[in-house]
Amino acid sequence: MVLCVDEKSQIQALDRTQPGLPLKPGRCGTMTHDYKRHGTTTLFAALSTLDGTLLGDCMPQHRHQEFIRFLKRIDQHTPSELDLHLIVDNYATHKHPRVERWLRRHPRFHLHFTPTSCSWLNLVERWFQNLTEQRLRRGSFHNVKELIQAIGDYISGHDQNPRIFVWSASVERILTKVAKCKEYQRLKDERFTRLHLDHVPVVDEDNLSVDYEGIIREAIELGYQSVMVDGSRLSLEENTRATRKVAEVAHAAGVAVEGELGAVFGHEAGPPPPYEELFASGKGFTAPGDAKRLVEETHVDWLSVAIGNVHGAISDALRNAKKVEARLDLKHLDCIYSNVNIPLVLHGGSGIKKEYIREAVRRGIAKINVATSIRQPFEVGMKESPAAARQAAFDATVQVLREELGLQGTRRVINPEA
Repeated sequence: MVLCVDEKSQIQALDRTQPGLPLKPGRCGTMTHDYKRHGTTTLFAALSTLDGTLLGDCMPQHRHQEFIRFLKRIDQHTPSELDLHLIVDNYATHKHPRVERWLRRHPRFHLHFTPTSCSWLNLVERWFQNLTEQRLRRGSFHNVKELIQAIGDYISGHDQNPRIFVWSASVERILTKVAKCKEYQRLKDERFTRLHLDHVPVVDEDNLSVDYEGIIREAIELGYQSVMVDGSRLSLEENTRATRKVAEVAHAAGVAVEGELGAVFGHEAGPPPPYEELFASGKGFTAPGDAKRLVEETHVDWLSVAIGNVHGAISDALRNAKKVEARLDLKHLDCIYSNVNIPLVLHGGSGIKKEYIREAVRRGIAKINVATSIRQPFEVGMKESPAAARQAAFDATVQVLREELGLQGTRRVINPEA
């Protein structure tokens, strides 16, 4: 019997500050961007590849003790005369000495590990996506008990009419993605460019957990020269813990790490708050004292900060709209830089006046992210052809470098050794 086994950790019991309104003709469904967090749970799941049924159990932590407890449950709920072949990822919990001892005492269990950074090959991950989209994403839970009950009800409903998952992606399609990174490695010129993995969130725009460690490990193996982990939606303690994990792994491989602290608005599912209100109140701005603590405890190489900058909207309703012309609180930037004394990063660089950008660079900003100014022409070009899209992105990038940032002719100023 073959079972796909994995854990969906840190599922959050989120209670929206206001009830969402349902979808109806002429009106989109609504969901507030703010929430109260009432704790988390971890779902251990075993998906049968034969008939699609699922055995699941929620536990408060994600350690080897809980994994052994789940193995015992699998043992109890499967025919004793069958050998069990479990497909699992390379998470350290699955290889703990106590787990290995338990497996030796239960010889019908056989573990098969997916390749490093390829946990997505495990079909139970696809089931987790269904759980997220159909039950968790728009859910509102007053406590962890309610969340666990909702997960249990979803599993029961699934098992009444289970379906197996069938691979649809071809080997060629998967290898094409890998080839893109290899193509960069072949053509790169490090006098001008670096390969950076940007904006891997610990929790996404819908406040759902992301396998950020797996994504970043895979990027390091593929040859990325720097990575970013975004724990800005978490508490300071949780952000620090997640960022430290990534920094330890990345630095061991000689890869630089960017962290983030503060709320750079723009990626929310609903309409963003009024910009002038945000700027005047300083809501979401990076707190200098918190920045100092995060940098000291994680040893990140750069820190992305919020000082009035905003992302371009990515929701379908707003992604093509003109981006708000943001301003920067330069005095607040001075306070942050004096506390951390490491290079700072400015996200949401599209549309900010050149004068603000140059002054921010003088005060500690060493990296600027520009996306909207390039993404929008690319998406327009894609309606014609991929070649048109690439040309549009190239032309937009040249314009940003020449006109918006005024960087033409400054190579030897920025990098004297180039």
